[in-house]
Amino acid sequence: MPILPISIIIRKPQKQEEESLFEIMQSLFPNSRVKHKRGDIYLVAEIDGKLAGFCHYRMRKLLSRALDEIDSAGMQTTLLKVRALNPASNLYVKFGFFEKYSSETLLLVRKRPS
Repeated sequence: MPILPISIIIRKPQKQEEESLFEIMQSLFPNSRVKHKRGDIYLVAEIDGKLAGFCHYRMRKLLSRALDEIDSAGMQTTLLKVRALNPASNLYVKFGFFEKYSSETLLLVRKRPS
C-alpha cells in the first residue's frame, strides 16, 4: 500500500480555536489543578488542514523561573517528588535533575550549577 504524504504544520492557535482548546483540556484532565491562565503558551498541530493535537507550555516557563530563583538564593540541592509514571519527569531531567526511584514516587535531585 502506498504511503501518502502528510502535511503537518505546528503553529500558534488562532483566536477562534482557543476556546476549543480549553474545553479539550478540561475534558481530558477534569481533575487537574492546572487551569488556563492568560499568557499561557499553546502550540497546535495541524494535519492536512485539521487540528490534530496541542501542547501547553506554561510548565517550562514556570520551572525555569523557579530554578533561577533557587539558584539566586544559593541553594545547593533541589528535590522534586513526582509520580513515577509522570511524563513531565523528562522535562525535569532536561533542567538538570537526575532520577532516584522510591516505590511509586520518583525523587528527582538537582545540584546547583557551578
